[in-house]
Amino acid sequence: MSEEETIIVPSEPIEPIEQPIEQPIEQPIEQSIEHPIVYDEAKVNKYRLLSIKFIESNKKDLLRIYLQHSKTDGDGVLAINLNEVEDKSNVDVSYIPFTVLPIDLIAKVNERKLENNENVIYFLLITPYEEKLIEIDIRSIT
Repeated sequence: MSEEETIIVPSEPIEPIEQPIEQPIEQPIEQSIEHPIVYDEAKVNKYRLLSIKFIESNKKDLLRIYLQHSKTDGDGVLAINLNEVEDKSNVDVSYIPFTVLPIDLIAKVNERKLENNENVIYFLLITPYEEKLIEIDIRSIT
């Protein structure tokens, strides 16, 4: 199944992303779809920058986890969960095989695989403000 590993996040100051989001991020609440939550762009950008720094600082370990689990568990994504980074100063990383992913996410990954080559791996970035599929060419990691 999936294995969860904890990686400590470096305590570096967070700098703003140079290109801010043009539209506010909206994420509907299941019970009340007609009342979406609009998040502060600065908070969304803070987590995006934190995720970039985390991936850059831990890219070799993340690649190792991804390759190890994709061989044993089949196709999937590496989830990087930043939901508790501010409270616990750690990031949960786990491999999620296609067998437990929602069908729409599997379809999106498969669609992207048709556009990319076998050197691209897929991460699911989870923050308090968004869930985002990220693609990284492993040739840029080594």
